[in-house]
Amino acid sequence: MFTFIKNGFSIIKDYGIEILFKEYINRQIKEFGKMLNLKIDPKDKNIELDILLKGEKESIKVTIEKYNVEVKNNTTQIKFDKVIASREWINVLIKDLVIPNYAPNKTIEIESSYGKIIDLLT
Repeated sequence: MFTFIKNGFSIIKDYGIEILFKEYINRQIKEFGKMLNLKIDPKDKNIELDILLKGEKESIKVTIEKYNVEVKNNTTQIKFDKVIASREWINVLIKDLVIPNYAPNKTIEIESSYGKIIDLLT
């Protein structure tokens, strides 16, 4: 009985995080495209995103491997090991431009309003 309740709460929590993360990502990339799907695997700590870039007919898959949510000094950060895209040119763009400029040390700082909610759900 308690396992059922615990599993149910875990599903609700994961779904809540997915909704918040999807909203956050779509706000960040609105000038480039839109995230269509999001899958968070809390067990393996991977995040998969399907993103449709403006002007494209097919979406791309982006995988963030081995993420970890950390709260430090009233900020919420998502740290990760690697980001892989389904298109090679996007992999190069991520490695050479996005990570150095927007995720130094493979860390993304989340806006405080989202961070507080994610912190409550994790």
